[in-house]
Amino acid sequence: MEKFIIQPHGRLQEWIAHEKGYFRDEGLAYHIVADEARENRPKDVDSATGMLREIRSGAYEMYEQGGGSKGESHSDISCACHWTVNEAAARNVGRMWANAYSVIPGAIMVRGDSAIRRPEDLYDDVHLNETGGLAEVRLPDGDRAGQTVRTTLFPITLAGRRLGVRLQPPQMGEHTRALLAGIGFDGAAIDRLYEQRAIA
Repeated sequence: MEKFIIQPHGRLQEWIAHEKGYFRDEGLAYHIVADEARENRPKDVDSATGMLREIRSGAYEMYEQGGGSKGESHSDISCACHWTVNEAAARNVGRMWANAYSVIPGAIMVRGDSAIRRPEDLYDDVHLNETGGLAEVRLPDGDRAGQTVRTTLFPITLAGRRLGVRLQPPQMGEHTRALLAGIGFDGAAIDRLYEQRAIA
């Protein structure tokens, strides 16, 4: 029997499922293919400036290259960030399997001697405050809907600038029509989806 090929995305969920026997318990004959050369590649430093070069390709470009698999290695299923998966599906680069969607808890990784022990400790972090690493966002729902709170920004810069808040967190369904139109649905098709209560 051929084995089902799983291609991870640099995260732990597939390896944990493998280690705990979840795939085996479901009777799945499988093989995990990891792109270790890509994931463990050395930093690309510009010898003239000593600065890291910008990375201008990622998971989406790998999907394009592999026709649905990421890169040259064939796989039956793989995962990537929300944007990549949705963009690939919209452009018919592979197929999105919606029933496999999952939400996984995240974590803040710090040194053992760090003063940061809880997420709210980040608000008082000297480095974040001095480098503009905190920003205000508006809560879209819940008991505090409409209130403004501080949150952390991505710890990266592009062209020397930290990425700020591009849009406020949306309310349920706030951008549904615009997003569907952006991937090719016409007005009538979107109206039918609303009538079928397939979207909110």
